[in-house]
Amino acid sequence: AGIFSTLKFAKFCEKFFFSEFKRPYWYLRFGRLRAASHLGARMAAIFSILKFAKFLENYKNPARLLLYGTGAELAKLKTLVVELNLEKSVQFKGFVEGEELVKAFNSLDIFVALSRQESFGVAVLEAQACGVPVIVSNVGGLPEVVGREAGFVISGDDAEMGVNTLMKLSEKNQRIEMSVQARLFVENNYSEKVCVEKLIRVYDQL
Repeated sequence: AGIFSTLKFAKFCEKFFFSEFKRPYWYLRFGRLRAASHLGARMAAIFSILKFAKFLENYKNPARLLLYGTGAELAKLKTLVVELNLEKSVQFKGFVEGEELVKAFNSLDIFVALSRQESFGVAVLEAQACGVPVIVSNVGGLPEVVGREAGFVISGDDAEMGVNTLMKLSEKNQRIEMSVQARLFVENNYSEKVCVEKLIRVYDQL
């Protein structure tokens, strides 16, 4: 199953393409919005909204937070958005997959995953495959799948650090450079050719 998933992801990456810099500035949090999954998923979405609200206090250009996912927690998150008066800046996009997922990634300027609990972080790699710089929390396998010059690894609980990191990526030139590095990181480490070569080496050692 692990081998199949690796090869499937490698092929999936080939469908991604590097697109030109996009406007307005986009900010994203992917996640399951179910209380039944674990508390961390719900709290990560809440922290993303709160950090985005703080970010808007300092960033004066157009910005939007897109939340992808669905589930029992959706109504509570929408209520929080209304309470913070963010209805015009936060959009709930629901569940997407396949080609729609590819389009979603390619519409972004930044991908944010502030999970409290994560194993590998395929979505983070998918974002970088689209040339999207990433901001992730320092948990599980997330730091391992972020290119050194393609994103930032931060404490998911540190609101000030999260806002400061977003402000860094609000600089166009840095974002463009990291975008190029993000795509290269995936091509050099997770393309189909690279994954097959890694698997062959593993088999040769058995």
